[in-house]
Amino acid sequence: SYLFDISLKVLRKEDEFKKREPLVDYILDRAGQKGTGKWTVIDALERNVCVPTIAEAVFARNISANKKLRTELSTVFEEFHGKNLPPLNKFLPLLKNGLYASILSAYAQGYDLISQASREEGWDVNLAEISRIWEGGCI
Repeated sequence: SYLFDISLKVLRKEDEFKKREPLVDYILDRAGQKGTGKWTVIDALERNVCVPTIAEAVFARNISANKKLRTELSTVFEEFHGKNLPPLNKFLPLLKNGLYASILSAYAQGYDLISQASREEGWDVNLAEISRIWEGGCI
């Protein structure tokens, strides 16, 4: 996916102006929002369509925007940081599979919402065409 590919590029990039350290260490740790995820979740609620993966992504961005709360919570759970993690060679496949599962869930939930909206509004949406469009750059 686009998000996975761009994340890999960012994580591999080194800072060219300082000590050749990972650039990610200098990036602000918060995500902005345009509101489309929120609108999607609201529309899903109004149409009685379940979109938990999409909703959690919106909630994660909300938490990301609240650095003070995240900092406070991280001290509460500090004793768990980095503990009980499997070795990297076992952790990466788990992470990859988890990412793919969440992508599949988000797509399925998006299709459910679009299908329901199409039925309610009489749009006759072509889901194959939606797939083609999403393949061209959907996060």
